[in-house]
Amino acid sequence: MTGKELTRKQAEKGQQKIVFKFDKNSVHQRVIDEKLALVAAMPNCSLYFLLSKQFRVLVETLNPKYCIPASRTKLTSLIENQLEQLMIKLQAALTGAVKFAVGLDVWTTKGMTNSYLALTVHFFSPSAKLLMNLLLGLRPIVGRHSAATIKTMCDEMLAEWELKESDISRYVTDNGSNMIAAFWDLTISISREIDEDSTTADEPQSSIFLADPNIELESDDIEEEIDKDIFEFESCKEDYNSVFSKRLPFIAHTIQLVLHSTVNHDITFNWPIQHMLEILQKFKKSVLVTESLLNKCGKMVLLPARTRWNSLCIVLESVFDIQEAISQVCFEMKWSSLKEHMPALEALYGMLKLFYSITNFIQVDKYRRPGKSSFRPTCVAVLFASEVCLHLADPLTYRGALVLRWCNTKRR
Repeated sequence: MTGKELTRKQAEKGQQKIVFKFDKNSVHQRVIDEKLALVAAMPNCSLYFLLSKQFRVLVETLNPKYCIPASRTKLTSLIENQLEQLMIKLQAALTGAVKFAVGLDVWTTKGMTNSYLALTVHFFSPSAKLLMNLLLGLRPIVGRHSAATIKTMCDEMLAEWELKESDISRYVTDNGSNMIAAFWDLTISISREIDEDSTTADEPQSSIFLADPNIELESDDIEEEIDKDIFEFESCKEDYNSVFSKRLPFIAHTIQLVLHSTVNHDITFNWPIQHMLEILQKFKKSVLVTESLLNKCGKMVLLPARTRWNSLCIVLESVFDIQEAISQVCFEMKWSSLKEHMPALEALYGMLKLFYSITNFIQVDKYRRPGKSSFRPTCVAVLFASEVCLHLADPLTYRGALVLRWCNTKRR
């Protein structure tokens, strides 16, 4: 009698088929445990769902031999084991690298209820022969988002991975005042190596104050010269820190600041935008108006978010998409129309659209081609877009254009 016939006869007699589970140390059990741990570690994935009866039935249907963890403690243990293995892999990836560029950013949830500081490192891996970027830490911020708090948390996360200040080539942050203050005192070390073989003990040592070491000066003259040098150093310290700072502003954020300043200070765009936002806010406040708009086009209006890059461009794109439906609702409600401002809004959208694509392209550069970063080639496109803004130029816009031109000269 074959196995299938035996199983059929057992089913006819009401007997349940015996299923032997995987051994806990077997390859199949460990592979599925690893995949389950990755699912459990996903954001917004509830452990109660993974422990529910419905999920257990689903897993047993897919693979009856797999022994699913039956408690929260076992699931947490699987996640911790995967975390330990991941940290070992990350430490191995960092080994051998000479210098690291550190990226820092603060994430805040809606309503400012929770805040986190994320730290990433970007470096060249000699073993993989690739430019790599790794997330090394994501910590909750307790208390004020001050410069001292950010710097302390950054140092602690770097110390956990045995990275010293001398290993860091640059810090890349946004242009927030707390970020600027946190790394203001860190500058690029400029030193000149001295060849010890070229100097001997018999040779006179050069003085930083004496052009000729054979000339002797009185002590009063030396003190006066020292005071003069100290005064000159303190007077140019701010310029030195700004030119040779170890902190670099994130180029995409800098571009957004230039656009924000241009739009807010130019009357050509300022009034049409304010008028458009007033109408869109009316849609958000009225349930009847929203239902009318949904019946006409099946979509709702969007409002820009101050903390989201390119949000104004996204809002304009949405308005153009449902322009006819918005006009019909405005006519029914006897509101003023956007028709008279559409030429200015279309011109603004054409400018913002180019910067939108550029900033998105900069953010998703994954360094897949060693030595061919997309940053500098993208600056050429940014230069073209910056020329559009120059006729609107307030001081910040003009400085932004000068920075972009400097990037282009460095590329050459």
